[in-house]
Amino acid sequence: MEIGIIYSSQDPQQLKIHDFLVDFIKEHGVLAHLVERNEPVKEPSITIDGLPVPQFMSRTRKQAHLIQERIARSIEEHIWDL
Repeated sequence: MEIGIIYSSQDPQQLKIHDFLVDFIKEHGVLAHLVERNEPVKEPSITIDGLPVPQFMSRTRKQAHLIQERIARSIEEHIWDL
């Protein structure tokens, strides 16, 4: 599986999403090739095997938890599809 993320490390919220993704992959033993691009973007984008994870960016703390859930769910669903 290939997971791609384009994010801006200059944006603390985007950096948190990046860090969550990296930690999730490591902690859950997901066998994936992570492709990272650090660029000045307004919102991060994540793909799994070239398919985009639906847009999820939000600046509120409550919704940040929902962002993490959506990322985790997308990865988990893809694992079961393999």
